[in-house]
This record gives sequence, structure tokens and C-alpha cells, in this order.
Amino acid sequence: MTMDSIKEMSNKELVDTYKDTKKKLAKMRFQSVISALEKPHLLKETRKDIARMAGEINNRRKAAEFAAFEKTINEG
Repeated sequence: MTMDSIKEMSNKELVDTYKDTKKKLAKMRFQSVISALEKPHLLKETRKDIARMAGEINNRRKAAEFAAFEKTINEG
């Protein structure tokens, strides 16, 4: 998953994809303990995707908080 595709997602899509990917990673980790994975490199890629999504969610949250703060300053 690229950063461009993450930025194009709506907030709801991003959060849903984030949750699904976290579940997918948990299943992959469990599977890797039980037996060898066919594509072990996917663990690393999935962790990176989760980090990218978490970063974008955090950036959007901060931007919304800053916009709300500016709005209260400009009104008062």
C-alpha cells in the first residue's frame, strides 16, 4: 500500500482498513508461530502499512484539532 493510496482514502475507509490490517497482522503472527509462512516478508510489509496508516490518521486528527483551535481564536 502506497502513501498516495492512503491519502486518497476517506477517514472512515482509512480507519476500517487500519483495523482490518491489524487483524490480518495478528493472524499472520499466530500462523507464523504454528508453522512457517509461505511469504514471511509480508509480516514486515504489513507492519509498515499499519505504521503509514497510523501516521496519516494522527496527521488528520492533529489537523482537525488545529482547525478547531483556530476557529475558536478567530471567533473570540
